[in-house]
Amino acid sequence: MKKNDNLEDLFKDSFEDFEADVKPKTWDNIQAALKGAGIGIIIKTLINKIGTNTIIAVVSSAATVIGTIMIMNWTGTGSKKETVSNTINNTTSPKTEEITNNNIVSNPKTDHTADNTTTSALTNKTNANNTANTTVNATKKSKAELENVVKEIESKSIASINSNVVAGAVPLIVNLSNAGAGKINKWNFGDGKTAKNISNPVHVYDVPGIYTVVLNSTTIDGKTKNDSIKIEVYGNSSLSSIPTTFTPNEDGDQDFFIIKSENIKGMNATILEGNGTIVYSYKGVEIKWDGRNKKGEKAKEGLYYYIIDAEGIDGKKIEKKGSIKLTR
Repeated sequence: MKKNDNLEDLFKDSFEDFEADVKPKTWDNIQAALKGAGIGIIIKTLINKIGTNTIIAVVSSAATVIGTIMIMNWTGTGSKKETVSNTINNTTSPKTEEITNNNIVSNPKTDHTADNTTTSALTNKTNANNTANTTVNATKKSKAELENVVKEIESKSIASINSNVVAGAVPLIVNLSNAGAGKINKWNFGDGKTAKNISNPVHVYDVPGIYTVVLNSTTIDGKTKNDSIKIEVYGNSSLSSIPTTFTPNEDGDQDFFIIKSENIKGMNATILEGNGTIVYSYKGVEIKWDGRNKKGEKAKEGLYYYIIDAEGIDGKKIEKKGSIKLTR
């Protein structure tokens, strides 16, 4: 038993650098294993032949085997023993790698599902707010536009006559309308004719004259206003028939060479002798030659020539040329 005690001391010395304390039960297991394997006899022989120092080296080399036995006692049998034995034989690097891998596992890939859901919800809420704001703004804009239209209608005259023409020759066709806000319209065309409940009447004037058109218009809510315009109607521009002779002898019969006009705004007349000498010239709307020259002297009997240029108020151009015989 002394030798066994020495062997126990030897193993204790070999495990002095171990961080974990060696339990007494562990030494009992080692001694039992050594007795079973006849290690005591081997050690005795080795001590006699190679010395104690060599034995210490051999025992140190056997630490792995003993460690395996110790782990087996700690962890039990089966696949778990093999796993723990492999873990002890592993170096620091695999442990580091395992730790690193564990760290990686402990920090899995970031799951953005919750963030995406939150972001989507916020986006939908923002879109809903934007839609609501847009609707409110559109409503405000529509209301403002409606108010502007109402103001424009209110500021617009109830009765406001619009006519395509205000003057012209007979037959003059006049297209009338109410540009105001009134809906019930009564028209008086100034020639004895009227029209009711017509917004855009058409009236024809066939007699020259100046007519006053009156409109009485009423809105739906009962507001009434009047408006009026003047229409000037004239006949077609023309010249009266031109005589071929006249007798300026002061007997009261054909004493003047007269050319009458209708709807003429200007006329030029020139009387010439046969050789081209101007005897008389006149500007106006009606010619009346008494048979005297520019000096006021009586023109001699004979044949004279006339040239007449006229313009009607309807824009018509009239030109007449001919001869007149003067007798006394």
